[in-house]
Amino acid sequence: MADQYRPVAGKLIDAALADTEGYNRLAWLCYRHGSRLSVPRAREGHRVVGGTDESAGLSNVRIIPAKVPHWERGGDRAA
Repeated sequence: MADQYRPVAGKLIDAALADTEGYNRLAWLCYRHGSRLSVPRAREGHRVVGGTDESAGLSNVRIIPAKVPHWERGGDRAA
């Protein structure tokens, strides 16, 4: 079953290896907005991705709603 996707997957892999713009944008997003999903900055990151995709000239950009819970680290202790 996976064989039917092999040609398309190969094209996607080749394109990704030929151009590092997508990787660089992902690295910027992770560095700028962090890696934790359950913090308020994740909401900002979600909004920023949509805006940067559109400003990069990409078409059919959709922001899919995501539920991001608010979480704050409690106090530290050890026993």
